Amino acid sequence: MRVTYFTNHYPAVSHTFIKREILALERVGHEVQRVSLRRASSLVDAEDRREAQQTENLLGLSKPALVGHMLRRLVRRPAAVLGTLAFAIGLAQRTGIGFKMLAYYAEALVLAELCARFGSELVRVHFGSNGAVVARLCRRVGGPAYSIAYHGPNDFDNCEKWDIAGVIEESAFVTAISRFCESQLRRWCPVGAWGKIRIVRCAVDDRFLEAEPLPGGRPRRVCIVCRVAPPKGLPVLIEALCEARGRGAGLELDVVGDGPMREELEARVRELGLDDAVVFHGALSGDDVRGVIVRSSGMVLPSFAEGLPVVLMEAMGLGRPVITTRIMGIPELVVDGESGWLVTPSDQGALVEAMLALDGAADAELASFGRAGNAAVRRMHSIDREAAVLDEALRSVGVHDTRGR
Repeated sequence: MRVTYFTNHYPAVSHTFIKREILALERVGHEVQRVSLRRASSLVDAEDRREAQQTENLLGLSKPALVGHMLRRLVRRPAAVLGTLAFAIGLAQRTGIGFKMLAYYAEALVLAELCARFGSELVRVHFGSNGAVVARLCRRVGGPAYSIAYHGPNDFDNCEKWDIAGVIEESAFVTAISRFCESQLRRWCPVGAWGKIRIVRCAVDDRFLEAEPLPGGRPRRVCIVCRVAPPKGLPVLIEALCEARGRGAGLELDVVGDGPMREELEARVRELGLDDAVVFHGALSGDDVRGVIVRSSGMVLPSFAEGLPVVLMEAMGLGRPVITTRIMGIPELVVDGESGWLVTPSDQGALVEAMLALDGAADAELASFGRAGNAAVRRMHSIDREAAVLDEALRSVGVHDTRGR
């Protein structure tokens, strides 16, 4: 099958799971067209740069090219194009999207033409926000069927705005990355549409499925890999690290990633006298991220909102215990007291106790946690296994509608 992946930004440091999914589908015989709304920037990974070279940037097209695509779609399918404009205006009024809907409509016309040129049979979109709206409108103007991958929590913050029920109803199928995510989709769509929901989990490749020996000696280092932004709970982590060290822990912290809070957090680290214990690495390549995880004794991710973070899968696959929050899909992967420690989000005291427990654990106990985590990731998050599930879903669609090409 020929599949078009449509994203806001591709490739992106935080969306490695999309790249893995695309490459896995290509390995099993699908042809994949990459279309990104905007051009990716600041790519530090060589594989990401190769992906960027294969990606068409919709808004990077010249104005004459954009207008040409829209006019060709109008000539090919005039009734569908005009009917979809009326539908889009009505949807904008019902959902409160407003004038942005006109941009989504224009993007849908261009996307339909790019898909027609490629011979695409299905558009695949990760996240259920504006990209899902564009894919839905693209289908209505004669483009291919579509499938949306829902993650959460942002997907569920504006369910009525993005009309999740309507998106699911008109889709070929949708996927959820966890049982929790599936439950939220079921919450928002009619029971009759539940059969369109498939579980396709985010996954890791073989590089993150071979457990590495834990480093010996002291002090123990822990790491966090994330966008340096408020939802990740980093201010709580910095305060908890200071308190844990004040109570005798020798923990040190590696922060991998960049974002709007970095300068603020660096200043707070200096205020607390943690300069010798905290290292801010910024954005790193995939291989360098793996290296930081391997040099650590565990990962700490005290997020306030997550779907099911891939970095947890990577750390656990490499045999590292994790400290993270008991939210959304995370408890489906992390078992408290077996592969890590689960704490209540924003509970600094509980986070301190978990960090003290990691610091005080015997090497054999941490290794046992690591083995349990590796087994869970192998069982639930292997990219080849999840690609097989998605491959089956794609082949079961039987989409051979060539309207509009």
